[in-house]
Amino acid sequence: GFARATGQIVGARSGLMERFVTLKRMRASAHDPFRLNRDLVRYRKGYPGESLNAKSSDNVKFYRNQIKSEPHGEFIETMHKDWATDYQELERNHSYIQWLFPIHEEGMNSCARVLQRHEAETMRKDPEIRERIKRSYSMMLGFYGAKIVDWETGELTRTENFASRFENLNKRWHNFLRITRILKFLGEVDFEHLKLPFLKFFAKESLIHKSLPSIADSLRNYWAGTLKDDAQLRLFIQLLDDPARLQEPSEKKVSRRKSSSAGEKSKKEEEPKEEKNAPSAAEKEGTEEASASQEAEQSQALTVAAEDECDELDPDSVPL
Repeated sequence: GFARATGQIVGARSGLMERFVTLKRMRASAHDPFRLNRDLVRYRKGYPGESLNAKSSDNVKFYRNQIKSEPHGEFIETMHKDWATDYQELERNHSYIQWLFPIHEEGMNSCARVLQRHEAETMRKDPEIRERIKRSYSMMLGFYGAKIVDWETGELTRTENFASRFENLNKRWHNFLRITRILKFLGEVDFEHLKLPFLKFFAKESLIHKSLPSIADSLRNYWAGTLKDDAQLRLFIQLLDDPARLQEPSEKKVSRRKSSSAGEKSKKEEEPKEEKNAPSAAEKEGTEEASASQEAEQSQALTVAAEDECDELDPDSVPL
């Protein structure tokens, strides 16, 4: 009926706005040096001057499985159970992400609620909600081709179907905006420690393995800035500037071993082959004298050529 039609309109609007904002962000920041944009500055400062609504509690109710998301709504338990591997639903539905990962900012879904400070505090303390937050994070990780190895360290690894998931992430740029929201939300509910491992994993995939080239800009200009700790932020930017440091020690050994093998092979190819018929002592002596005479003549010719070249050289053109 009317409610369904309204929901479809809101969902379509959310999808179009996600794509528009993502494209605008990528064009504005391509090849720029690292800097924090206004939204990230406000986020890292704790949203100074934020307007509060003490009566709002829909985000807590949703995470307690008491109300459905809107539009195209569903209970969070149903999402976790039925949507975890329904990648088509996770891709085309543009209204659930604001409910799973609410933040202190207006999103593309006008039916969703801005996260309130008292709600965030409740989420940080409620064990049942915290378990559901983990499941929400795990579901989206799987959608992006990763899975959690250790909740204490936040370590990630690839899923078995990572290739197809990486391909989707490379093509569907609106997911970059979703990831920014996910990272911000984690920092609001005491899962800040999961961010740096997430960033390192995807930076390694993008910059070392070259499997996710499309995310490089978002990594630097948006996702990195969600780190609230200045030391972690500086470390991650340094890793982006020197991606080799993202490799594990074992991977570096393999890389050096390959380089060493390639170098040895090159040296062997350059070594002169032994002549089958070795010259006699007299022939060798005559050859050496002729060679010495030729080298003297060539040296004199090169010296003259070098002097002529130096006379014509423009000093201002010499690179420092």
